[in-house]
Amino acid sequence: MSEKSKKVDEMFSETTKELVKKFLLNRSEFEQSVAQQPSQGLAIALKELLALYANDKNSSTLREWIVLHIAGCEPLRQTEAEETQWRWQLHRLYTRAAREI
Repeated sequence: MSEKSKKVDEMFSETTKELVKKFLLNRSEFEQSVAQQPSQGLAIALKELLALYANDKNSSTLREWIVLHIAGCEPLRQTEAEETQWRWQLHRLYTRAAREI
């Protein structure tokens, strides 16, 4: 996971992570989750998403984090070998996604 995606992962609460994932993968499950969430949890999730969106200079950070989170990638320590492994995982993910399009 890139450094900026790692920061996003640390910035988002587990509630926000799950809501984003459900919104993108299963809208009916998302709607049920939203209906069951306390308003404070929803407010926090919205604040986290809007803060990232408002402060993202090139607007790719959120999209990158979403792709990596859905793919199940975990933040890696920043050693050269692990950075190479992350790039290889990302390459495989994009290749697989391109085949499905």
